Amino acid sequence: MTENMGKQIRAGRQRSFLTQEKLAETLGVTPQAVSKWERGESLPDIALLPELSAALGLTLDELFESSAETHLRRIQQRMENEPRMSLETFRQAESQLRQDALETEYRPRCLTLLAELYNHMAEGFRAWAEEAAKEAIDLRPTEKDNLDALTWAMGGALADWNFANHSRLIAYWQDYVEKYPDHSPAYLYLLDNLLADGRLTEAEEALTKLAALRQDFQIPCYRGLIEKARGRRAAAWEIWNAMVANDPENWLVYLCRADCHAREADYPAAIADYRQAAERQPKPRYTDPWDSIAQLARLSHDREHEAEAYEKIIDILQTDWGLGECETVRGYRENLAQCRKAEG
Repeated sequence: MTENMGKQIRAGRQRSFLTQEKLAETLGVTPQAVSKWERGESLPDIALLPELSAALGLTLDELFESSAETHLRRIQQRMENEPRMSLETFRQAESQLRQDALETEYRPRCLTLLAELYNHMAEGFRAWAEEAAKEAIDLRPTEKDNLDALTWAMGGALADWNFANHSRLIAYWQDYVEKYPDHSPAYLYLLDNLLADGRLTEAEEALTKLAALRQDFQIPCYRGLIEKARGRRAAAWEIWNAMVANDPENWLVYLCRADCHAREADYPAAIADYRQAAERQPKPRYTDPWDSIAQLARLSHDREHEAEAYEKIIDILQTDWGLGECETVRGYRENLAQCRKAEG
């Protein structure tokens, strides 16, 4: 703990552009005492900690944790609070994660966060690309390059099989389940992509292996998806309805069936099942059912129920997850205001 705190004090002092002498003067101690803290030879008196944390711009928790822990938490917070992170901030975060990844203890977490950082930036660039493409279309509405750019930016469907298929990702998940055959969640990723590509025989094989590992609502959910993909819609709905009847208090079965209704554009039935899922969720609740209701209400030009969904989402984020007026909550408030304006 002494060494970690010393690193935090030194890093915080340098970040605040304070000399050891200036920090010592602020705290009423000698520069030699500050030097010993930073070298890990001694700890500050407990009575000094609040004033020390304020001088360094650190919380008390940050003073006691390792530098790497602080970096990871701060980078995570930046991604949560900045949907469009600046290039300067991104480069600083990337450099810090690569540096911290050299420490064996933190390497797995740093690499995970690095992947999330790259994905975060990709989402930001896609949003910028969407804006630019739409403006280009306004100027030249018949130019194919503009239409292609918007499709790419918004993840639109592509007719060309060689662009739209998921063979590389499928190959990865197939190798993964060979290496880790008892890790059931990986089969769900594999099944999703096999179904998207219409590789139904392989999907049935994967589902059989998954069923050997677990017997829950996911099995009938995917069995129904395979039946429907084979053109047996009635059989699929028989499976999905039985899935709900056999586990009627499980919110996830309603969520799965709602998704199936939504894929068939049966919006009233989908909304009814999403509401059932929302009512049965344990706390802390997820916003997925209400997010889906908001989208379906928008597609149905039902501003009243879209606004209701945003109100529910904001309540869940603040009540169950303790979020204040962060970027996520502000985004939903903006959506709610637009709905109220349209209603009025």
